[in-house]
Amino acid sequence: MPDLTPEGKKAVQDTWAPVAANPKHFGVLLFIKYFTEYPRTQDFFEHFKGKSLEELKTSAKLRAHGTTVLHAVTAMVENLDDLDTMVVLLNNTVDRHTPRTVGFPEYDDLFKCIGSFLAEQLGDKFDEVAKQAWGIVLDTMGTVIKAQLSKQ
Repeated sequence: MPDLTPEGKKAVQDTWAPVAANPKHFGVLLFIKYFTEYPRTQDFFEHFKGKSLEELKTSAKLRAHGTTVLHAVTAMVENLDDLDTMVVLLNNTVDRHTPRTVGFPEYDDLFKCIGSFLAEQLGDKFDEVAKQAWGIVLDTMGTVIKAQLSKQ
């Protein structure tokens, strides 16, 4: 990721570490935020459709999916120096989600949510360097996803 400075890379790794350490907890919080800010996205999930946010907070299926998504983001963070691997991982994600009609707007909304989620969870630790670095990472992920979706 050429636009990401060493300082930016460290900021991404450092700010992601506490989230990655507790993926079940933070995965649920992230998806509750996602469904709150983008309610239409909840209907993409058969198991979550029609459920209240209160019900979802204790859902094992949401804990499992949130954990899976956070592990996927962790894989991105671990491969900041290996764009080729990131592309393969993201393409696999797109290929798994395309049959569910998940399009770029849903990914884009999730990426916006991740940025604001990190700011909320980390407070002052999510400084300007971290914010800019995460912007680069999430924009890169979005570009890769858009390219893969165009092949579908």
